[in-house]
Amino acid sequence: MTTQSHADKMKTGKSWHVWALLAVIAAAFLIRSYNFHDWLYFEADQVRNANNAHAVYENGLSELPLLGPKAGGTDLHLGPASYYFEIALGFIFGHNHPAV
Repeated sequence: MTTQSHADKMKTGKSWHVWALLAVIAAAFLIRSYNFHDWLYFEADQVRNANNAHAVYENGLSELPLLGPKAGGTDLHLGPASYYFEIALGFIFGHNHPAV
């Protein structure tokens, strides 16, 4: 009579959890990406961000924003890091379509 070692039981348990997590992630991706273009709707701040990123993509680094968006309608500007991430992703994936 052979018994399963503790290490084998741990591998089996972790394997089940990993597959369950991957199934949930795959289902979430499919639900989120189904009919994506029909659901694509931009608010005013998203349009501003896309226009800033597109200007840098088209005209070069001279259009790089030095200040971020205004915080809550005040005169305080947030940092430009969110713009920089969007610009970097535009260069990586191409900025030809709003869905990008």
